[in-house]
Amino acid sequence: MTRDELLSRLAALRQAQVGAVRAPHKPLLLLWLFGQFAATGSSAASYQQAEEPVSQLINDFGPPVASASAARQRAAMPFVHLELAGTERVSRTVRLRPRRRGFAEEVLRAYAYQCAMCGFDGALGHYPVGIEAAHVRWYSQRGPDEVTNALALCALHHALFDLGVLGVTEMRRIRVSSLYVARNEAGQAVDALAGSPLLMPRPRQPMVDVVHISWHHRQVFKGAIGM
Repeated sequence: MTRDELLSRLAALRQAQVGAVRAPHKPLLLLWLFGQFAATGSSAASYQQAEEPVSQLINDFGPPVASASAARQRAAMPFVHLELAGTERVSRTVRLRPRRRGFAEEVLRAYAYQCAMCGFDGALGHYPVGIEAAHVRWYSQRGPDEVTNALALCALHHALFDLGVLGVTEMRRIRVSSLYVARNEAGQAVDALAGSPLLMPRPRQPMVDVVHISWHHRQVFKGAIGM
C-alpha cells in the first residue's frame, strides 16, 4: 500500500454519529495502534490491552459523557466497528475541503492581534508572536473559515480551548472546566479567567456566533461528569 492509498483510506474512515454528537472513536483507536506499532513493531493488540489507554484518549479528545461508567467503556465502540469495517474495501477518493486563504489574518486583524481571553499581544519587532486564529467549531467538523466562527487566542489558551478546558458562554464570557486543576499561581491564572468577558472584535467586525459557541459547548467543553 502506498502512502497516498493509506491516507485516502484513513480520510475515508467512517465515523459513528450519536445523534448530532461527534464520535472520534475509530480515528483515536488507530492513532493508538500506530503508536504501538512505532514502539513495538507490531499493531496486534487485544481489547484488554487497548481498553484503558484508548478510553483515556477518547475521554481526552472526544465529547464529554454523562457518567464515569460510560467514560471507562468508551474503547468498546471502535473495536466493534473496525472489526466489521475490516472486510470492506474503500474505493472512493476523498477530497479534503481546502482552507480559505487569508482566514487567519482576518481573524487576527479583527481582534487587533490580541488574545480574546487574556489580552496577550506579544510581538517580535513588528511581527506578532504566539497569537493564533482558533476555530470555535472545528474545521474538521465542517466549521467555516469565517470570523464569526473564530477567536484570536494566544497559543496556550488556543490549546486549552481545543482540549475543552476553556469554553465560552452564549453571553460571550469565558468558561473554565470544573475538571481543571492547577497547584501554582501560573496554572491558577486560568481559573481566574472564569466569568470574564471575551475581548470584543474591532468596530464593524462580527462577533463570534452563538451557533458555533453552542457547538463547542456540546462537543468539546469538558464539564464535570454527571452534570
